[in-house]
Amino acid sequence: MKSKSSQQTSNPKRLNRMTILRVKQATTADEIADINNLRAAVFIREQGVPPNIESDDFDAIAYHAIALLSKTTVGTGRLVITEDGTTSIGRMAVDISHRRVGIGRQVLLFLEFYAIDLGSTLITLHAQSQAVDFYLKNGYLVHGESFLEAGIEHVPMRKYLSG
Repeated sequence: MKSKSSQQTSNPKRLNRMTILRVKQATTADEIADINNLRAAVFIREQGVPPNIESDDFDAIAYHAIALLSKTTVGTGRLVITEDGTTSIGRMAVDISHRRVGIGRQVLLFLEFYAIDLGSTLITLHAQSQAVDFYLKNGYLVHGESFLEAGIEHVPMRKYLSG
């Protein structure tokens, strides 16, 4: 019989301690193409979001994060600050084969730190209902009634930031 500690360390879904996840701003054409491919895989193919609404005008002004394991894109998210000063996170996506190992959390923290650097004190987002617990665990609070977006139930959430 395996000991409890050996069962915990043999979880194949856990990232090896030697694995280096790098989260950074996507700046090159190749990086933008990679995050667009990941978003298409997650939102369009996996979740059935119509292609014409997966991308929007905010993509051109957003701060895009890319999460890399070696040279493989495994996660993304974007931060948008609108003209009225609203700071929002969106288009959070993690490759299906790399979920539940902390990549989404690292992307989220990266975007939050960037928002703090810009002087933001509040971040809002529209969480898919299946992701609400993830955001709750990361300090976000539900702020309003659920609604449909792209045929998927979403919940408005927000988090106050401290610098």
